[in-house]
Amino acid sequence: MTTGATITANKATTVGDNNFPAVVGTSFTLNSNAQKVNLGVQNKVLSSTATFLNTADMQFSSKITLTGEWIFDGDAYVSGNGNILDLSLGGTIRIKDNTVLNLSSMKLRGLGIGSIIFEDPTSQLNTSMLEIEMNRNYSFTTGSLYANGPTNIVTKNNILDISQASILTVDGIALTYDTTTFTDQQNIRGNITLLNDGIVRHLSNTDIISQTSNAIVSLAKCCKNNSNAIIKLDTTVRTDSNAFAFGIKNNSNTLLYFFRTDSNTILSGILDNSNAIIKLDRTVRTDSNAFAYGIKNNSNAIVALAECCLDNSNAIVNLNNIIRNSTNSLSTLIRATSNASLYCCRVNSNALVYGINNNSNALLYGIHNNSTAIVNLNNIVRNSTNSLSTLIRATSNASLYCCRVNSNALLYGIKNNSNALAYGIHNNSTAIVWLDIQLQTIDHGPLPVDINQTTTSLSFDIWLSREHKMFVNVDSTLDGHGHFIHFSHDGTDLLNIADGKTLVLKNVVLKGLTEDDLGLGAGSHIIFGDGTLVSLFADPDLNMTWTFQGQTILNGSGEELKLKSQGNIFVTGTGSSLLFENIVVSGVAGNNIRCMDDSCTFSFYNTTLILDDTYSLTTGKFEVLSTLDIVGSWTFNYATQAQSIIQPNGTLLLDMGSIFNYAPISNNRDLLSMADVTSRLYMNGATVASTTTGLRLTNGMLIIDKENFLRNDGAVALSQGISFGNNSAINDLSITIIPGANINVLSGIVNYENVN
Repeated sequence: MTTGATITANKATTVGDNNFPAVVGTSFTLNSNAQKVNLGVQNKVLSSTATFLNTADMQFSSKITLTGEWIFDGDAYVSGNGNILDLSLGGTIRIKDNTVLNLSSMKLRGLGIGSIIFEDPTSQLNTSMLEIEMNRNYSFTTGSLYANGPTNIVTKNNILDISQASILTVDGIALTYDTTTFTDQQNIRGNITLLNDGIVRHLSNTDIISQTSNAIVSLAKCCKNNSNAIIKLDTTVRTDSNAFAFGIKNNSNTLLYFFRTDSNTILSGILDNSNAIIKLDRTVRTDSNAFAYGIKNNSNAIVALAECCLDNSNAIVNLNNIIRNSTNSLSTLIRATSNASLYCCRVNSNALVYGINNNSNALLYGIHNNSTAIVNLNNIVRNSTNSLSTLIRATSNASLYCCRVNSNALLYGIKNNSNALAYGIHNNSTAIVWLDIQLQTIDHGPLPVDINQTTTSLSFDIWLSREHKMFVNVDSTLDGHGHFIHFSHDGTDLLNIADGKTLVLKNVVLKGLTEDDLGLGAGSHIIFGDGTLVSLFADPDLNMTWTFQGQTILNGSGEELKLKSQGNIFVTGTGSSLLFENIVVSGVAGNNIRCMDDSCTFSFYNTTLILDDTYSLTTGKFEVLSTLDIVGSWTFNYATQAQSIIQPNGTLLLDMGSIFNYAPISNNRDLLSMADVTSRLYMNGATVASTTTGLRLTNGMLIIDKENFLRNDGAVALSQGISFGNNSAINDLSITIIPGANINVLSGIVNYENVN
């Protein structure tokens, strides 16, 4: 698809990596014509402008990172299918007048730096099954937000202000806002209308396990029918309760005690199809019936953790507000014959512990010295605790990892073919280890990320910190598939490349990168390859060479990149392009921003270059997509033989004292071109100079502000001079002189060749 194109769909349409303009300055219009549109852009950051018409059914099939603008004109229905629409790098959603945009089944990330813009009070956003994550304070001053389906706004410590002509309507639901670790400040404020018993409610920690919760944490996907594992036991467990297991009799043999070779932990009598604690129908083999044995089809007991443990789970711990008087749950007031899990197990209880002899320090109660069991039981657990999962070794009595000969974890007395919960589980049981497959879909620390293969693909975002670093040990290409690598700024050398090795990054967003985050060995290199977006943090210094290859973006997020004595930006690879976006680059001098050859392009969008000495562009070309300001009382030498362009609505501003010297190595007067009359060369107290090659300006607009100068040393013929226009009316240069401004000819020839 080319920029400026319009697509009209006559049937279901897919727009993907190969036909979606992604670069700033490109644009297209998609008229869905009420047809289904599937949008799946996995390997690009979308910086283009897209207008959507007649969007009756748009479906996402991947995460989308937007730094450009999406404009919805006419009512639209967009379903994310559980994917993320990321605006955190400055993306914008614009809703035109008399337009209702319906967003559902997605997470909208980055409201604050990213924007949702209502054009007027008739613009409306309807939300259902939507989560909005904020990263700055944000205000709506016109238009309407209408929450008519489950909506959660993760405000953190930010404020969402609905003011002036804007209104938030909550219709028949509880719109929640989540301050995460921050104190509630009534973070959603302003013009709010409540209909049909709708409310706006702060999401507190205790809301996560609901009154009707089954199993540990709102296990909607895995706990069926009458399963009420661990939590909300008040409806199932009575004074003679045998805790974990429904159907266990007076002398229940719950988790352990006296179990032998055919261990039937947690509950005796439970049958083969039990999905108890860890989806054991798939993982436990032969005679191991760990944790479940006896739970029926409709019980999924504690987990199937990969599907059901949600972000806001407060499972097991902090049950004080949930477990009531008669409950025989995990941690409070277990009575009489209860065979529950812990604390005050009496008489014939064979619960998790109690009665376990010798060095047993199973899960809890009576746990001494070296065990903390499941949950920070401060009043019970003593001294040198060895909790559930922190690399417990030989004498460990915890629940998992390295259960050895004398381990009394979970099972006590289980011999030969029982390997407790995890680690060391061999042929006949995979138990918790099964979860390792699921853990490969998320980043987790504090172990390092080691790259030992020549190609690596990301399926999740990575968060690097001083406790969780990346080490590249071989020549390697890392394809991020649109995912982020975040840099935490709490340490240095977060991404390390071994001596003599090269890392090529592709299709990845580097969020908050600084030079200090890179640990380069002797002779090692990093190349920001095709599809890479580098996002800066906190006005960083650059005292090394950053190499860009393919179609790449350097996004400053409004910060200043300071080029030091050894700092260079180098674009390599035939046809490569680097977009400078929302950035100030200072220390520009010599040839410290350069291209490999004339096929390479620098693109500028809202960019300022601060000259620190004379700078020369000797190869390659540039294009101005929005604004390029050249600042500083030094010279910008245009010494390449390639043609540069100021695109429609682009402005090249030469600020006070700066000199633009046209000195190409070829005899071509037209290498500084303007696309149309909206392309502007703005002289703000500057000088435009040319060698005897001559400079000819056509098509666009020249704006004269303050006192300016033209210099054309050595010119003796019109063909060597500075010309405005080319004697063709269609190419006339429009000239605007701001009141009080002037332009002085210091030397040479200035030729006015406009027809009009």
